[in-house]
Amino acid sequence: MLKFLGLFLIFSNMLFATQTLKLDIVTGEKGGTYYEFGQDIASVVSAEVKVNNISTGGTIENLLGLVEDKYNGFIIVQDDVLNYIRVNKRNSLKLIKKFKKNATPDNLEALISNIKVVFPLYAEEVHVLVKKDGDIKKISDLNGKKINVGSKLGGSRLTGAIILSIASVKAEKFHYENKDAINKLLNGDIDAVILVGGAPLKFLEKMDKETNLTLLSIQSKDLDGYYYNSVIKASTYPWLENNVKTYATRSVLITTASSTSLTCAAKKRTVEAILKSLKKLKDYEHKKWEQVTPSLEVKGWSREKCVAPIIEKWSKEKAKMKKIMKKIKNP
Repeated sequence: MLKFLGLFLIFSNMLFATQTLKLDIVTGEKGGTYYEFGQDIASVVSAEVKVNNISTGGTIENLLGLVEDKYNGFIIVQDDVLNYIRVNKRNSLKLIKKFKKNATPDNLEALISNIKVVFPLYAEEVHVLVKKDGDIKKISDLNGKKINVGSKLGGSRLTGAIILSIASVKAEKFHYENKDAINKLLNGDIDAVILVGGAPLKFLEKMDKETNLTLLSIQSKDLDGYYYNSVIKASTYPWLENNVKTYATRSVLITTASSTSLTCAAKKRTVEAILKSLKKLKDYEHKKWEQVTPSLEVKGWSREKCVAPIIEKWSKEKAKMKKIMKKIKNP
């Protein structure tokens, strides 16, 4: 009997090893930082895991995908939106019902309880774009204006709405894709564009130095405490002439509790690859990798059990190595 059991386990492991592991990474618009991070992650994961970087409209669409159980893997979202659905369940349900009519309080609760954090990623700066030669100089000047707040399914929509509401700004809101919105701003069809993303945003970084764009400072006592204080430096974009004070939310890599051993294995291999390649990613890929600290927790959310031990072990090893290096420098 024991011999049979041993042969069965060996056969099972061989069968498991021959299967290609698959993992979705649900990100955002192509050209955005979410999508770039998805590409970076896919580039460091070994061939044993087939990573599918799925481009979407952004955070809200990604969370709707969780409601519908569309994805099998990791999802990137903004933490302000993530916390909004946890704290403001009634309004969240209204928002979800705009896109999923049969959503109920029960399946919203199920969604929230099933969300697990992998680890936080980086700060996402709030960009408020206006024309350089325009008359909008401060956040109150946006009152009564035409403002693009991102796609209907993106996190910028909710962040923009929260910021405008707290700042007591009433405006006509539009939901064009970011590149279309920039063109409409430059053509005078709208007055401002609010978008949230890890600076530098590639499509803004590629714009000419003479482009008639600037960023509006949105520092306000009314907004302090809701978001992180941040600064977008003049060197971030060729057309930006001065440092701009703004706010930031944070992107988070999330998932749902693993339902199969194969899904769990794919998550483990992917997290191991990210941790192993973190220095390389910080040195050679998107600048925002410098802000990624996998050991950090996200308040109000628990970590996915499949990957928690891996991250904990990595964190302890990093802390131990830091102590050793400190002793070498200060014997």
